[in-house]
Amino acid sequence: MADVVDPAGDTVRRAAACAAFIEAAQEGNLSPLQQLMSINDAAELMAATDEEGSTGFMHAAWCGHVEAMRLLLGHPSANAPAMMMQAESGGSTALVLAAQYGHVDAMRLLLDHPSADASAMMMHEDGTGWTALMWVAQEGHVDAMRLLLDHPLTEPAAMMTHSAGDGTTALIAASRNGHVDAVRLLLDHPSAATSAMTAFSDALPPSCAPLLFLLRRVAMQPQPCDAQEAHMSRVMVTLMAGPRSGALFDDNQPDDVRDECIRLLLEFGARGFDFNRPCVMRIVRELAALARVPQLLNKAVVGAALAQQQRLPRH
Repeated sequence: MADVVDPAGDTVRRAAACAAFIEAAQEGNLSPLQQLMSINDAAELMAATDEEGSTGFMHAAWCGHVEAMRLLLGHPSANAPAMMMQAESGGSTALVLAAQYGHVDAMRLLLDHPSADASAMMMHEDGTGWTALMWVAQEGHVDAMRLLLDHPLTEPAAMMTHSAGDGTTALIAASRNGHVDAVRLLLDHPSAATSAMTAFSDALPPSCAPLLFLLRRVAMQPQPCDAQEAHMSRVMVTLMAGPRSGALFDDNQPDDVRDECIRLLLEFGARGFDFNRPCVMRIVRELAALARVPQLLNKAVVGAALAQQQRLPRH
């Protein structure tokens, strides 16, 4: 160890000191970090990166070592704002790295730091266009999602509607991986009315998205004609009774988990529809007769349709 921390300054020993510093940060070992910074150029150590462009501070965040992060941010040689916004070769900042593993305390330390630009950190995109919210949604880290969405400097609507290059949003990421609680959190958030509503249909498997589109179109028309109602009914029966398109959802997810995500999305999409309209309720009643529909539609909506069955037109 002596040759590693020897401050002689030759290139080999300095490189070894940097490597030891990164390793200590990754493991959260405070004593070696303090010792290395006390007898070496601390600024050089904190600026050093590994082969992937990650600093010791990034490794500490990635592994959730809060005390190590606090030690480095509080050092006199630290440029805290730059450290928190610096990205590794894949475009991930400390917040994104912490988010990938749901390290809530590490994320909170970053967002609440006096030098933090919390809004910029939360909206930062990595090399794939993903934000911290998208990562925690994909992994189902609900507590981390709440931290981001409820932070006083957050822009929840902007975060929820942000999409990567392939169109993925936080809602799609959570739905695709069957994280029911994460889906529910996004749909029930106060900003959902203006943000998630614009993205929820994209989170449905292709077999369900047309259902909500058609239902909305009929519900909004003053007097939908019989042909439109008949067409909508046929399309919904075909879509809901037939096999789902699993391209959006992980085929390894259990059916009940996948169905619950779809049910939540459908229920959210149904908010604001005028289900007292006979034409809409008749179609919902027809869907209720299908085996799979009770798993996917809001039971209250289906129940309301069935309760008025006698008053609806027969065909």
